[in-house]
Amino acid sequence: MRELSKLVDIILVVGATNSSNSNRLREIGTEVGVPSYLIADGSELDPQWLEGAATVGITAAPRRRKCWSTT
Repeated sequence: MRELSKLVDIILVVGATNSSNSNRLREIGTEVGVPSYLIADGSELDPQWLEGAATVGITAAPRRRKCWSTT
């Protein structure tokens, strides 16, 4: 994420607002000074966020899967 932040003007993180992974990605972008937004899908995209942005970074947090094991 820190490498992506060096290449873009804005970061869009696609994920759930209750996802700690998604929220952390957005926080990292903000910490390094890149406007970063967490959206669940395209309907939440605000066109004003893109004004003046030449390059947009889009990322998504990995989902944790529950693994079940029987022995």
